[in-house]
Amino acid sequence: VAAMNSVGGADEIGKLFVGGLDWSTTQETLRSYFSQYGEVVDCVIMKDKTTNQSRGFGFVKFKDPNCVGTVLASRPHTLDGRNIDPKPCTPRGMQPERTRPKEGWKGSRSDSKSHKIFVGGIPHNCGETELREYFKKFGVVTEVVMIYDAEKQRPRGFGFITFEDEQSVDQAVNMHFHDIMGKKVEVKRAEPRDSKSQTPGPTGTSQ
Repeated sequence: VAAMNSVGGADEIGKLFVGGLDWSTTQETLRSYFSQYGEVVDCVIMKDKTTNQSRGFGFVKFKDPNCVGTVLASRPHTLDGRNIDPKPCTPRGMQPERTRPKEGWKGSRSDSKSHKIFVGGIPHNCGETELREYFKKFGVVTEVVMIYDAEKQRPRGFGFITFEDEQSVDQAVNMHFHDIMGKKVEVKRAEPRDSKSQTPGPTGTSQ
């Protein structure tokens, strides 16, 4: 596992992020599946620290970086009855953002927004604490925002959850409907309000 945690962009070469894993998939079956495309030197499934349950995604690293292209060209992929989604891990340090003014700025802006999900149909007896408890099984929750009715000062039944990483968003959105405190709750990726316009305006004003 040491190879997975070592710092530096070079370590990302030949590495795949694999999302959409079934909860029953193990590191052994994941390694076995991808071994058909080349020699796998490292394989890890991310697990919840508390429950030790799979978080539904992991990483696979090939000895030969060219195997990544072979995997991507062989879509779709099915493992343990589920369609899995392998994506290449791009070295963060090897992509200069500031040298590409418009695209880099726009890209990094949308990336920072993509860690947020919209949650609708929240039961009235569910507070921010309960929401955080539920969604932390998908990853580290950095912010929970419940939307309140300004006049009645009570929850309007929807809110937003921000995760530390985008993989957690993918896992939460994959389920679409979640059962929270006995109620069916809808989860969608939150769209940036200024995604259609490059000019950041005041968020409170209605258009």
